[in-house]
Amino acid sequence: MRHREVFEEAGIKINKLAFKGVLTFPEFKNGEDWYVFLFVSNNFSGKLKKCDEGNLNWIENSKLLKLNLVV
Repeated sequence: MRHREVFEEAGIKINKLAFKGVLTFPEFKNGEDWYVFLFVSNNFSGKLKKCDEGNLNWIENSKLLKLNLVV
């Protein structure tokens, strides 16, 4: 996992990660298969910053399943 990229994009330093799974999106874009590797961390420091690639927000676990995350 690229901790540096998380820091550059989100402004937080990840100290420890836990792998949770892989999402696959066959022929997602232009016939390409996309693979998304999922991690969680409760061991980090810093505060979320604004990001050019989208809005970053902390979401309560109880609200995650109500979000439209994949379009």
